[in-house]
Amino acid sequence: MKKLLLTIITLYTYIQGATVEDVIKWYKNHQYEKVCSSEITHTLYNRYKSNENFVNMYAASCLKTDMINRLSQPIIHLRKTMRSRTNALYYSTVLYQKKLLYHAVIDGLNTIPKDIPTTEYILSRVYDMYARNDYKKQGNTFIFTDKKFSKTYKMYIQNASDGFKKLVIESYKDNKKIKTRLYW
Repeated sequence: MKKLLLTIITLYTYIQGATVEDVIKWYKNHQYEKVCSSEITHTLYNRYKSNENFVNMYAASCLKTDMINRLSQPIIHLRKTMRSRTNALYYSTVLYQKKLLYHAVIDGLNTIPKDIPTTEYILSRVYDMYARNDYKKQGNTFIFTDKKFSKTYKMYIQNASDGFKKLVIESYKDNKKIKTRLYW
């Protein structure tokens, strides 16, 4: 369903030729998947990468839709103002933690740094608990209890059809699954 929605958005954007005004409207309306779509990445982002407000909107949208692999380019371009550099640091932290956590779980790295910055983003919360060994393990699944947000997270490895292993984090509230995130 998500892939179908992204395909429709991409096709619409391609046919209609999205504008910066469209991106602003989508962002204000919390339509983050449209802002971080492949079409915007390949068209408008490249044209407006020197506009830090645009880049910040794009990066925030990618983070909100868990497309954090797309943060590497905005991190490079967010450098002119203190606010932009702070946002770049936030995005860098999340991306770094994803890479370390992936390496630890997929490749069996025994320890990961405990003293790096943290964020409120779900991956950072799981990273922090993993680094502190604050989890239970059932088979190949790591189970984390986040008392601050009254949530439980389950993390495990999934073999994808493309041959890559993906790190899966499922979020639960009151024993009901509320979201599944895939990272690679």
